[in-house]
Amino acid sequence: MKASLKLLIGIVIVSFFSSAFAREEVVLSLIINAEKKGDTIGLLEGKKIYLPVEDLVKMGIKRVEGSKTNIDGKEYIDLSSWKEIKFEFNEDRLELNLIVPPNLLPEKRISFYPTRRQDVIVPEQNSTFLNYSFDYSNIEGRKNLFVNHELGVRMDRFTFLTRGFYSSESNRYTRLTTGLYMDNRQSLNRLILGDFITPATPTTFGSNMVGISYFRNFKIDPYFIYRPTFDIKTLIPYRSDLEVYLDGVLIRKETVPPGQLNLEDIYYYGGRKDIRIVVRDPFGRVQEISYPLYFTDLMLKEGIREFNYSVGFLREGFTNSRYTHLGLFFLERYGFSNYLNFGGQVIAIPGKNFYNVSGEARVLLNRYGVLSLLGSNSYLRAQKGYALMSSYSYTKQSLGFRATGLYASENYNGSYYQTKALRGSFSMGASYFLPSLGSLSVDMVHNRFKDEEKNSLNLVYNKTFRGVLNFFLNFTKNFGKDNSYSFFVGVNLYPRMNFTASAMHQDILGSQSQVLQFSKIPPVGEGYGYRMSLERTSSSEAINPYIQYRSRYGVVEAEGYFRDSYERSRVTYSGAIAYVDGTIGITRPVSDSFGLFRVGDVRDVTVSLNGQPIGKTNRKGFIFLPELSSYYDNIIKINDKEIPLEYNIPKNEIAVSPWFKSGFCIDFSVERVYRYSGYFKVYYLDTGEKKPLEFYEFTIENLQELPESKKNCIALYERGTEKEMKAQTGKAGEFYLEGLRPGTYKVRLDVDGKTVYTELKLKDKGELVNDLGIVLIPIER
Repeated sequence: MKASLKLLIGIVIVSFFSSAFAREEVVLSLIINAEKKGDTIGLLEGKKIYLPVEDLVKMGIKRVEGSKTNIDGKEYIDLSSWKEIKFEFNEDRLELNLIVPPNLLPEKRISFYPTRRQDVIVPEQNSTFLNYSFDYSNIEGRKNLFVNHELGVRMDRFTFLTRGFYSSESNRYTRLTTGLYMDNRQSLNRLILGDFITPATPTTFGSNMVGISYFRNFKIDPYFIYRPTFDIKTLIPYRSDLEVYLDGVLIRKETVPPGQLNLEDIYYYGGRKDIRIVVRDPFGRVQEISYPLYFTDLMLKEGIREFNYSVGFLREGFTNSRYTHLGLFFLERYGFSNYLNFGGQVIAIPGKNFYNVSGEARVLLNRYGVLSLLGSNSYLRAQKGYALMSSYSYTKQSLGFRATGLYASENYNGSYYQTKALRGSFSMGASYFLPSLGSLSVDMVHNRFKDEEKNSLNLVYNKTFRGVLNFFLNFTKNFGKDNSYSFFVGVNLYPRMNFTASAMHQDILGSQSQVLQFSKIPPVGEGYGYRMSLERTSSSEAINPYIQYRSRYGVVEAEGYFRDSYERSRVTYSGAIAYVDGTIGITRPVSDSFGLFRVGDVRDVTVSLNGQPIGKTNRKGFIFLPELSSYYDNIIKINDKEIPLEYNIPKNEIAVSPWFKSGFCIDFSVERVYRYSGYFKVYYLDTGEKKPLEFYEFTIENLQELPESKKNCIALYERGTEKEMKAQTGKAGEFYLEGLRPGTYKVRLDVDGKTVYTELKLKDKGELVNDLGIVLIPIER
């Protein structure tokens, strides 16, 4: 009896605990860090909660830790064993709130790198242009005519350029530079075959050479940041509102999810800047983090390489076509990190026994400015020398400081033709700016040459009042052998856009003068500008008028200078002949690159470049724009309000990034849309009955192909190539057609079980919708 009782009690206890700790499958609404993530199927076992590991990973959790159990072939995590998280279960609403460390949640990346438009057009067309100018001057009866030219030919990936001028006074033509250029947009490298100038450094001079030059040219992508950028990482516990401030100015604002926040490629200019990050979570709590950063244009970004490899023959002077000794120039700079750059260069002219080898290092001192160190050794005709140089610069908001020191030994040479070489120098300067007080800059310079010293103090002050009045002052004092000073003081007044009035008093070496000037800045496109200057000294007065007129076809300038019996006058006409895609035109000088734009056949449509009106289309709907910038995103816009309603305008604005010194043709695909309406009626020949063809489908055949505007022009809209089109009649047989040019078309339709063909004559009556009236279709029953 007792044994049976014990067995019964044991069965009851086991049954109770089995019921209490049975796993129950429930649908849970999962909330992670106060952000709803959706539903998941969990298991409840007493006070334990099991969640599928797979679902947590899908919801963005990087790493799931703790005690994991395989249940029915699926992996679960026991939340109570996961020590890094906190959770709370609302049994009534079946809500499970998890608080997960932000480092286990997905990363959010916000890039401050400047973005380019995605629809930028990069033309790949051949072109030619010839810039020319006729400059006639008369100086005290001595007359001279200068004829200048620049010829540019673009073919495939190559650009050929040559420049020169003719002078009637010397009766001689002088070639300036000639070269073949090839750029690579991906690598940002440029190859020049021909004339080029090697870059100079603080201790060496550039050389004019002809030969081969291969170098990195960051201007090929003006939006590429090759200077140091910075990344900031922080953790966001909850979905929050983010604000990023730079020196107190808001530069970014958005909502970010919980997790690790990466602010990448923060870039600016102007030295030390304070980045402040403000995070506001949904509970009203505010977190602020400050990061002092130093931005500089003096260094390369980590991993960025700059180089120049040039080999050629030296040119004696810029206007002399005589080439002499072989020269070599090699330069390398590398961003070892954002805080440390190394570089060096080698210059060799074996025929002159000249060699110069230098090395440099640039250090970003965290938030305290940039330090540059340079050492150079030279060898010229058995004479060895060396130079050491260092510089430091620091800028923070309104304050700037700079210092440079150079020492060169007696036999140091930065160039094989160097004369009066600088043997030592030291300069130190500071600047301060406040909007209420203006900007003040002070620089002290000491230069030591072989036989003399020069010392100077320079003071510059500038203040702008309400954007319409500017006051400036420049004072320079020279000490030592040249014990003199110069003094400039004046005001600029900007009464309205593009107009300037100024007055200045100057004192140079004791000679005083006053200048009063009024000017209008000429527009980028068509229009005029002028300048009138009046100058007065203690002994004479002078007047200097100048005017410029920019037309569709060229630029005319006239200038005169009259002082007592002294007279000087000059008249210039400049323009360009441009050719692209079978079209030749006369236009203003090509400053860099140019474009030919077609706006259908609509004349007098205003075309703007980067927000500035440039000109209007001619009677054929064309316009040349010779002021485009290579590699930049040139924003071209047409004023669609000046285009009649019967024209279709697929796009009124585009962005174009041309190659160096190249031309292209773009068709805005503005085409007139012809519209027609009428009524189809069937005419039975046997009875003479006329009946409207209501709700019939018909087909128009032998569609005319629209004529191509230009063979190789870049079209913004691809014309259709369909051979036929279908349409539908309405009540009373009414039909409406558009997009077909005037002409005779064949119409096919089924009437009374028969296929019927008829001709449809579309006429242009100059109306918005051309009324064709009743169109009879004769048939036999």
